[in-house]
Amino acid sequence: MSSKIKSAAFAAALVVAACSFMYTAIASSDSAGSSGDPLVTKSYVDTAMANVLNVVNGSQDTGSLPLQTETSGGFEPVSLQKGQILLGKGGSEIILRSGSALSYTESTDGIIDVTSGQEYYNGQSLTANHLLIVSRDDGRGASVTSDEAWFIVKGGYTIK
Repeated sequence: MSSKIKSAAFAAALVVAACSFMYTAIASSDSAGSSGDPLVTKSYVDTAMANVLNVVNGSQDTGSLPLQTETSGGFEPVSLQKGQILLGKGGSEIILRSGSALSYTESTDGIIDVTSGQEYYNGQSLTANHLLIVSRDDGRGASVTSDEAWFIVKGGYTIK
């Protein structure tokens, strides 16, 4: 090979190496999740969704309801006294663990018992250890009839 060809090949290799280096430097300048690199992680999406939900939940008018709570992903034990009402937010899951309670609804619809496949309407006795789902945030839950009742709740709820 002539020296001219060797010099041209060397120059071409240098250009390719320089372009490759510049491309790598440009590609790595944006961190994942930034506007320059929109690839996001699950934790980023979870944090963003939590912020949106906080804004949405914080802007709701609660009227005279004294205690509003949101569980942190798992079931949370909740104790209520006779006469208190546990109102679930839309999508909440409620299980009566001990004591007795009646279904409570402020609408004509009921609470879904997914364990037995039935629907409880206002004033019907709830069965202990059955999974209940509140489908909408429209005043559905459980009214305690014993001196004390324990529930486990997943999702938002209000004690009235």
